[in-house]
Amino acid sequence: MLTAFVVAIASQLNTLSLERGGPGDLDFRYYAVSDTFIESTKAIENYGRDPLLSGGPGKTILIKFGDLKRIVGDRRVTRARIILTQQIGEEPQFGGAFRMVTRWGEGPGRRGLGLLETPIEAGAKAPNVSATWDSPLGGQKYSRWQAPGARGLADREEIKTASAVRNENQLIIDGLGPTIQTMVENPLSNHGFALDFRNPVDFGSSEALSGRPVLQIETEDADAPRKSNLQMINVSCSRDLRTTSPKEGEAVSWTAHFRYEGTQSGAIRVSWLIDGEELISEVPNGLSDGKEGSVTVTWPWRSKAADHRTRLVTVRAEMGPADSDRTDNAIQFYEAAIPVVVPDSGDKMAYVRAARFLNEVAFPFSRFSFALDGVRTGVRIQAFKGTGEDDEGTLRSAAREILLKAGVPDLDRSNVFAYHDADRSSVDPFPGITKGGDTRNDSAYPSILGFPAEPWFDSASAQLRFEDTNLLAATEVAALHYLMTQSTAPLAEQTPKTTVLRVLDSAGQLVKGARLEFYAKKGDKFEKVPSFTIDNNEGGICPVPNQGRTPFANFEDGVLMVRVSRGGTSATGFIKAWQLVDSFARGNKDAGILPLQVALPVTKPGDSNLAEGRIITDSFNSLPAKLDALTDGKIATFLDWPAGKAGWIELDLGKDRAIAKVELNFPGGAIWPMFKINIFGTGQKPEAARSWAQEISGPWMVANRGFDGWISYYGPLAQARYIMLEIPEGTPAATLAEWRVFGIE
Repeated sequence: MLTAFVVAIASQLNTLSLERGGPGDLDFRYYAVSDTFIESTKAIENYGRDPLLSGGPGKTILIKFGDLKRIVGDRRVTRARIILTQQIGEEPQFGGAFRMVTRWGEGPGRRGLGLLETPIEAGAKAPNVSATWDSPLGGQKYSRWQAPGARGLADREEIKTASAVRNENQLIIDGLGPTIQTMVENPLSNHGFALDFRNPVDFGSSEALSGRPVLQIETEDADAPRKSNLQMINVSCSRDLRTTSPKEGEAVSWTAHFRYEGTQSGAIRVSWLIDGEELISEVPNGLSDGKEGSVTVTWPWRSKAADHRTRLVTVRAEMGPADSDRTDNAIQFYEAAIPVVVPDSGDKMAYVRAARFLNEVAFPFSRFSFALDGVRTGVRIQAFKGTGEDDEGTLRSAAREILLKAGVPDLDRSNVFAYHDADRSSVDPFPGITKGGDTRNDSAYPSILGFPAEPWFDSASAQLRFEDTNLLAATEVAALHYLMTQSTAPLAEQTPKTTVLRVLDSAGQLVKGARLEFYAKKGDKFEKVPSFTIDNNEGGICPVPNQGRTPFANFEDGVLMVRVSRGGTSATGFIKAWQLVDSFARGNKDAGILPLQVALPVTKPGDSNLAEGRIITDSFNSLPAKLDALTDGKIATFLDWPAGKAGWIELDLGKDRAIAKVELNFPGGAIWPMFKINIFGTGQKPEAARSWAQEISGPWMVANRGFDGWISYYGPLAQARYIMLEIPEGTPAATLAEWRVFGIE
């Protein structure tokens, strides 16, 4: 009986480990971690992008784990602890954990960087909405902690149950369960934690490549709540804020809309909090089941046009302890947020949750070189009206619908599929919420080169890490910033005056002396006749003629298929309109340089398979009968590579050959995500092998360049006898059926 009892208890427990970029739910990974440190000797400096969290005398570490309700759900938190990975310093002397009462901003600063943008208020010193020793929200002269360093009683409250223990290089801060449970139940009260240390110590921050802060939560089943729930639905404004902004101090009216589910509510109290001032409205008779109510208030307009994040409004509807779920009875929005009319689909709360996710997670954590701390605005549901296209019923699809209704372009139209009758597919590999574009943070990449749209190996960025968030694409952020200007001009106006292509082969070398034919996409097909042709004789770099404002006659469809031909061979690439929007946002106003990388051989390969019947060995000392399957010409025979195993497979061509092309067949698309093709010659040792080609996104290549599992690789024309596939550790299982090698004609 005791064993059965223990098993039953264990089955009710659930442990979650939350870190920036880590597992979330089926819709989105978990990203809502903000952290920084503030320092007394540099009172106006912000360190939100620093890879280290520095604690010690005269310093305070700030950290917040948001978006908890989505992850925890309806379960009850029984235990919570923060795990920090120490990078520098002696054994930490923990000085206490505190629940932050004041809202603060992570900010875009980093050690060694100056002020990155114009502050919101003239005379302010710190970056916008960024925590410093003096201020919780930099960029505003009037924003101050009650006591410097966030140490006032109105800034934070001590968590007396908190304790810390060191485990090798990790510091575990325990006793946070009740505080995290409160943050789950009341998300708007979650301003994170302050951590004090009595000696100098540095931990990895959420910007670190590894050892990021982790919130570990243990939960258990909670009692099913009774049905008595007051829900805040939306806030409408008396003014149309899509095209005009009120004048400073002008009176503007706002109406909060709420709904009740249950037998009968009591009196409802609606509070509005703005700039520290509270406005109160009441519905004394309450609401009956399924009914909606509303209240209206008026206040003077004070938002700034350049950055909407300064004036935050909180509206909350309360009816006492009978409300069984208080996570949905409040809405926060920026006064100048973009208003959106969403479909009245019957499940209004799905859009409410999606708008909250966009404002609290997707907007602040979608970061790029031109948006170091995310989107400078938010969205607000103005009304529910009409029908929409959200037939998936997920958080991601509802968020997509909101973005489209706000005016963000539908980037799914830039994807190229097989039914588009193109030479190959080109589905954006790191898409945003509207299913296209690129969510990778380009901050470390030279903007003038143009960020590559497809995942080809690029020696210029091989050592750089571009983290894709699966949140907003750069184009979506640029569009939101453009919508802030209230311009009625199309987004096509936000593109460089001139488009220049850098035409590269699969090895990253400039393609010279090629003919480029450009085919426009109209609807679901590409035209059979090129819109224009360029003989590229100028070193692989060439300007592209505009068809109006841009090279795209139809900017909405926004794709050009480019067939590159040289020396009797050809290969296809694509340029997309969103690349121009991204380039413009990155500061390239006059000329946008776009990389166009294609699988074009240096010279035309011969027809004879040099690998047929040749000797193959591998790092596992596999039997020849097993490895011979790779060169027997039969797809039905194959080599299975175990998951997680690093190693190599080596092909001996018998003598030095001029290698022009390597073909690999992966049945069912079971390819390694990353691997190298190395070569070396007769008399050389494997240690002398040099890289000939590299794969950095195998599944994407199979899906977009593969034909019946075949992938062709082209490197520089080189003499070699041995060809080696080098597979890194930690890759998933793969299946390789055939290996072919071709020389020159």
